[in-house]
This record gives sequence, structure tokens and C-alpha cells, in this order.
Amino acid sequence: NLSGKILRVDPLTGEGLGDNPFFDGDPNSNRSKVYSSGLRNPFRFTIDPDTDRPVIGDVGWRSWEEINTGRGVNFGWPYFEGGSGESLQQREYAELPEAQEFYSSGESVTPSIFARSHSDGAVAIIMGDFYEQGPYPDNFDGALFYSDFGDNTIRYLTSDNSGVTIDT
Repeated sequence: NLSGKILRVDPLTGEGLGDNPFFDGDPNSNRSKVYSSGLRNPFRFTIDPDTDRPVIGDVGWRSWEEINTGRGVNFGWPYFEGGSGESLQQREYAELPEAQEFYSSGESVTPSIFARSHSDGAVAIIMGDFYEQGPYPDNFDGALFYSDFGDNTIRYLTSDNSGVTIDT
């Protein structure tokens, strides 16, 4: 199933690429096309100019909007949603037998690098792009811009020296 995934395929053939993290030897298999999984609604994404990895604006469900990044990882939907740097159990799904089985499996999930709660006015995240040097002040250099359908405000994220994401 290709739902909830970021795919990476050859644009001419639609085949999975041999260096994809889940490539199984058959470029036509669904698995060979997957780059990352466990996303609810990855509406827009950009490419990090430093890592060449996608940075994904994942539109949430009832409680959270997320920004995710990673290669060959599972972000946990529908069993996890939200939390900046930590994966929170999705409370509406947590009691389902499938969720309990997933939680007890020990399968690794990668938390979002940033999450914004609906209780803070978030509705639907809109991924922007990275700003590289130009006419704006130096504090914007390397910043990741994003917005939210719910508040008509353009925001940006930066990282400190240890790689921790800072919302500004």
C-alpha cells in the first residue's frame, strides 16, 4: 500500500530507485518506491539544501500539525501524532488492537522535528522553503519557512548549534 508514504521514483519509468531505503531488488514493487512512511497527509514538502532530504509538512488530524524529515523512517501515523522531538500516542487510535500490537512490537518511529498543536490555533500546516542568503536579515539565513491555513501567519524554524529546532 502506498498510502501515507513519500515515494521516490524514476520520473520516466515510475520505477523505484536502487538506492531507496526499502529497495527490494524489484524496481516495480511498491516497497522499492518508498522513501519514508507513517505520514497522515504529506501535503507539501521541500528539500533541505544541507542534507538533500525532504522536509515534510504533514497535515494532522484532530490535534497536531507536524514537520518531519528522515530517510527510510516511519513517522508513526496513525498510532502516533505530534510532539516536537517526541512521538505522542494518537489518543483516538491508542486503544485499538492494531495500535496496541504496534506499540508492543517495539517498532521504531521517528518523531517530528516540529509539531504545532491545534490548541495553539494550528489547523493545516503549509510547508514553505528554506531561505538562503539574500536581501533579508542574516537571522533568516538557512531558516525553514512555513505557514498554517488557520492563522494567516508566516513563521520560520531555525536550528541551534546542537541541531534542536527553534520556532520563531
